[in-house]
Amino acid sequence: MNKGYTIIEILIGIAIMIILIGAVGIPFKQLNNRQSLVKETAHIVSILGHARSQTLSSKGGVQHGVHLESTRVVLFRGSIYDQNDPNNVSISLHPLVNISNINLALGSSNVIFDRLTGTTPFFGTITISLVASSTQSKVITVNSTGIVDSNL
Repeated sequence: MNKGYTIIEILIGIAIMIILIGAVGIPFKQLNNRQSLVKETAHIVSILGHARSQTLSSKGGVQHGVHLESTRVVLFRGSIYDQNDPNNVSISLHPLVNISNINLALGSSNVIFDRLTGTTPFFGTITISLVASSTQSKVITVNSTGIVDSNL
């Protein structure tokens, strides 16, 4: 009587484990992607709100704004974005997410808020998408009143 496992039994066991890992692993990856998209969208909304808040409180006596690029956003001071300003705060997006479309008034990639009112002439939409699947996206809306909202 043989008390060991045959190579066929071992291979069947390994095949079953691979199938189970695949069945469980794929939904977790999709969940991670969706959570990254939601988290980064909320983070950008928060950064825009922070810039508006800083402007309304007249911090530093200047306007504040947010410069948008595909893989990062930059919080800046003043009425014009200067990439060499040492006071800029650059925030990189999660590698799974990018800004796929910037559709702001005047063709701008900056949202700058007006002092005292918090309004902006650079209103419009910003689309945040998964790098692997541009069909999965969230839209941030910047109203002319300066209010920022998204479709979370």
